[in-house]
Amino acid sequence: MKNFGRSFIISVVFGVTSLVLIVLGYHLFAAIAAVAAFLMNFAEVSSHTSIYQFINFRAHTLLLGIAIDMAYGGTSFYYTVAMLLFPFTGLLRLELFSIMAFNRFYGVEIFGLVSVYALYFYAGLQHPSSWIGWAMPAVPMMLMTMIGTGVIADALKANKTSLHDMRADLGKKAPDFCLPDTQGQNVNLSDFKDKNHVLLVFVRGDWCPTCHIMIRTYEQNREKFLSKNIVAIGIGPDSAEVNRAMISRLGFKNMLLSDTHQKVSSDYGITFFPNYRGADYDEGVPLPAAFLVDKGGIVRYVSRPDKVGEFLNPSLIFPILEKLN
Repeated sequence: MKNFGRSFIISVVFGVTSLVLIVLGYHLFAAIAAVAAFLMNFAEVSSHTSIYQFINFRAHTLLLGIAIDMAYGGTSFYYTVAMLLFPFTGLLRLELFSIMAFNRFYGVEIFGLVSVYALYFYAGLQHPSSWIGWAMPAVPMMLMTMIGTGVIADALKANKTSLHDMRADLGKKAPDFCLPDTQGQNVNLSDFKDKNHVLLVFVRGDWCPTCHIMIRTYEQNREKFLSKNIVAIGIGPDSAEVNRAMISRLGFKNMLLSDTHQKVSSDYGITFFPNYRGADYDEGVPLPAAFLVDKGGIVRYVSRPDKVGEFLNPSLIFPILEKLN
């Protein structure tokens, strides 16, 4: 049950309650239950990112829209349509992250925000004296607006990232480092010299739902990495304690090291200062990137930070390995 936290289970209960209340005709209470379901599910979006959460979100927003429209007599379904468009304000990127990454197609969020708010205000003006349509969607819309605008701002900034900022160039010696793993044991890149190829995978932290997707992507290729004599090492800005909880929850079997002061990501030239982040990282967070370092300590592959899709396609490194081996 690692994909399900307590808040997720409670959100399902609220969602079912909302559906029952709609059937029974208690539309105001159904809307309140749908909002509660949304908030409980949202509470764990940064820690339990899964397809079940996405389905849950869609169900809750749809129930909210139906409940409000039914409260107005079911004469129109503007709120229902608005809530159907709701995922475009932030959820769709998580669902289709392998295609959209975190800095591509940010017009999706713009479309979602404009469409949802246009329908929200239009529907509210049809019933100007009633508070239900104005108040009930307000908190969910505010939260998704925060995510949507944050994604757009981050995408614009990340797309301006200059490739010349990268300091770990192809064919050159990779910067060495010494970082603690989840058990507090120091790990040096040089420990693997003449023994293993090393795939360094930089992630932004446990606060970042998309990083969970990245970690799972690399975990799925773990056996293939091992067969090619590759040791995959994750590096992020969180403490060993936070990393330990995250890899346990996500089932990540590779090493995850703590670069709390962003020294290593700075040495590799991929430190990034996002506009929106779920935690305080004064020294920034790493851009999602992957570096393949051969047994001699030489960089043989670098995913481009301005094309995060490369980071999500670990199979790109296998042809390079065939040549090395």
